[in-house]
Amino acid sequence: MCSVSSTTEVEKANQEYKTKAYKLNESTLILEFNKTLLSEEEQKSLLNTTLLRVAESQTLNFVQEEDLIIDSATLISLGITAKYNTLKKGNYPLIITDTTIKVILKLWEL
Repeated sequence: MCSVSSTTEVEKANQEYKTKAYKLNESTLILEFNKTLLSEEEQKSLLNTTLLRVAESQTLNFVQEEDLIIDSATLISLGITAKYNTLKKGNYPLIITDTTIKVILKLWEL
């Protein structure tokens, strides 16, 4: 799950992706995972469980255990202002659909 493509890269390549990232607004990005391409181990890493064990009514969060500084090249490729370069430790909402798992990540100024 360390490899992430931007939406533009995926569209140009016209291929399936495991993970892509795109800007939601000035300081928020979304990581989108293709459910069908995630291994059981990757599911556990992302969800702390597997998709088979997630109940429909269950609310899940992605847990960021430490603050993370995002490099400026990544921010530029996503169209996010460089000052919003910090993903703070904490819980971030997950949205699970039929085909994807989306993590909504709020970025902060350092």
